[in-house]
Amino acid sequence: MICKNCRPNIGPSNVYHFLKEQDGGYENISYTQKDLQNYHRGLKALIKDVCAHMFIAILKKKKEVGIGFFFEYQVDEQNQLKNVFWLDSLSKRSYALLGDILSFDMTHKTNSYSVVFVPFTGLNHHRQLICFGVGLLRDEKRVISQAI
Repeated sequence: MICKNCRPNIGPSNVYHFLKEQDGGYENISYTQKDLQNYHRGLKALIKDVCAHMFIAILKKKKEVGIGFFFEYQVDEQNQLKNVFWLDSLSKRSYALLGDILSFDMTHKTNSYSVVFVPFTGLNHHRQLICFGVGLLRDEKRVISQAI
């Protein structure tokens, strides 16, 4: 229960208040809010070094079960995840039909991992944005200079 609520970044305080509502009061919870915060901090520290491996494992599983799912990734000399790109069969089909205009925006940084979120987008026949694929880049300057 605790881990499930931490995945979508619901903080330990909110989880504790949710548990109070679910269990009928704070007196029915067998641990304190501080215990929950300590557990959450310990869990984050434990998975910190394996987050990238877990992410790649999820993408590999999606590729196994999803026909048309594609991903590619690069690691550096220390075996740290450098770049990753993925798309699904709908994105492939959309690109084949509507890929005349392709835009990618490298201005979105994430807080936790300092990587750049790069959506590859285009327009459909109704001038609505559609996604052709997604990338995460650790160093966008190096990727651009290598592409030029």
